[in-house]
Amino acid sequence: RIALELSGLNPAIVLADADLDHAADCIVACATALAGQKCTATRRVIADAAIAEPLVERLTARIAACRVGDPRDPVTDVGPLIGADARVRAEAEVDRAVAGGAQVLARAGRTAAGDAVFAPVLLAGLAPDDPLRRHELFAPVLSVDVVASPAEAWTLANAGAYGLSASVHGLLMYLEQAGFE
Repeated sequence: RIALELSGLNPAIVLADADLDHAADCIVACATALAGQKCTATRRVIADAAIAEPLVERLTARIAACRVGDPRDPVTDVGPLIGADARVRAEAEVDRAVAGGAQVLARAGRTAAGDAVFAPVLLAGLAPDDPLRRHELFAPVLSVDVVASPAEAWTLANAGAYGLSASVHGLLMYLEQAGFE
C-alpha cells in the first residue's frame, strides 16, 4: 500500500561484452521515462573504455532523436517536467555543469513549446565534485563516465550516498574469467 521513492543516482554499468544497442535502448528509456522524474531513473552511465566510444555514439543518437512535447501527442517520447520551476532548475544545473567543464554530447529537440518542457541531455566530463554526482535532479539529465576495468566501474557506481537501482549490461565474460559457468 505504500511506495517510497527515497532518492537515487542510479548507474548503468556497461561492460565490454554488452549488447550495445540493447544497453543504449534500456539506458535512454530508463533515463527519460516520466521525463526523468522518478527516483529510479538512470542518471549515470559507467562505460568500459573498450566500448565507450560506440556506446556514446548510440546514446547520443538516441537522446538526440527523443521527441519532447505534449504527452497526449502520440509522437512524443518525453513529456514536460512538473512545472516551470523544475525546468529552470534543470537548465541551471546543466549550465552550471557545463561552466564547470562538462560537455553536452546530445540534447533532444522539442516538438512543442511550454514552460515545463525540458529536452533530455547527455553530458560527459562532469567534475568529480559536481553536484549532479551527489544530488538527484528530477529531470532527464544523463552523464557518462569511462572506466578502465569492472572494478573501477563498481567503485564509481558505489561512490555516492544514494542509489535505489542499478543495471549491468554485459558480465558474462567477467563471470567466466572468475570461474563461474
